[in-house]
Amino acid sequence: MLTSVLRLPVLAATMAMGLSVMGSSAAAVPPDPDPVPLVEVSAGAAAIFNSHERLIRGGIEYIAEPFWGQWAIRPGLGFSYFEEGSNYVYISFNRDFPLGRHWLWRLTTGAGYYHESLELNLGCGIEFRSGLELAYRFDNGLRLGASLHHMSNADSCTHNPGTEIVSAAFSFPIGRAASASRTD
Repeated sequence: MLTSVLRLPVLAATMAMGLSVMGSSAAAVPPDPDPVPLVEVSAGAAAIFNSHERLIRGGIEYIAEPFWGQWAIRPGLGFSYFEEGSNYVYISFNRDFPLGRHWLWRLTTGAGYYHESLELNLGCGIEFRSGLELAYRFDNGLRLGASLHHMSNADSCTHNPGTEIVSAAFSFPIGRAASASRTD
């Protein structure tokens, strides 16, 4: 009971922030200040609102440079490992929303294959993931952020407990050097 009571406000806040960011015109959002591919390494905890013990989680994701015109969608490919043996391989679609010179929001959604365990049984092999990340972007292109994600099978199976994941993330640009000149 407590889990569902706590989960609803978190999901509502996540959706409200995402919709408010997406509700602004794409043309009104400044362009990505550093449109290069990124590798993001993250660590955190899963099952943060569940009654049982929190599970340590680690992950790595390749996030491509933005495309699709003014929408600047960044496709990604990632892998997450949970301490009790489950893992998740996924594709993602990400959008960065700059908040001035250094700060940015990243809205992300995706889907993938989840290999479950007894301790984190999410209902079936196909799981969807959505979330928000708030990050600080250094002048050299490195990013340090915090994220909140929700994973569930979207009621595609009879059992759909879902879980929330909170993580710290470190991203670094790859391929070519980060742009040196930037404006607010």
